[in-house]
Amino acid sequence: VIAAQAAALLAWNAWKAGDRVGGLIFDGANIHEVRPLRNRSRMLHLLKMISEATLHRPQIRTQQAQTQQLSEALSNLRRVVTPGSRIFLLSDFHGIDAVVRKQLAVLARNSDLYLLMISDPMEQQFPAAGQWRVTDSRRFLQLDFSRKKARVDYQKQSASRVEQLQQLAHQHRFSLIQLSTQDDVFLTLQQHLAGQHR
Repeated sequence: VIAAQAAALLAWNAWKAGDRVGGLIFDGANIHEVRPLRNRSRMLHLLKMISEATLHRPQIRTQQAQTQQLSEALSNLRRVVTPGSRIFLLSDFHGIDAVVRKQLAVLARNSDLYLLMISDPMEQQFPAAGQWRVTDSRRFLQLDFSRKKARVDYQKQSASRVEQLQQLAHQHRFSLIQLSTQDDVFLTLQQHLAGQHR
């Protein structure tokens, strides 16, 4: 939901500024393309597609399948984006591999690239030991964090993902914006993007 809110704010702001607005929406199962145009109906169509993607219930896929589909989405993006474009990628960036990292580097070479990394506060500061039931409002998962090693491993994995993205962003000169599910989306985007409109 927070990714959809951020995408809607970014699209609306770009359209109001007179920019062309388009998008590739990857819902975990399919890639939907809305070609960039500078008109209100196209921007509203993009917002509708984003809204529908939030309601879509993709089948649960392996991490490898999701990474492969992200790679395919980035290939599609590279095909349609024009040099000098401003690109916002919104994702949790779980399971990115060398192919995805290379595609991000190529995108950053010819455009203003912003990664908005969506995370849950639980990823940074895991709650006390025990059994935890988590949901995405459609599916439930029981997590066993009664052992300290499981909690430590989980936090290390999360920290490692952030560190890898920070290094990649620094190396290829693109922006990484961390957006927590508890953040005020508008204020976070305003703080990071103020004064950056071309």
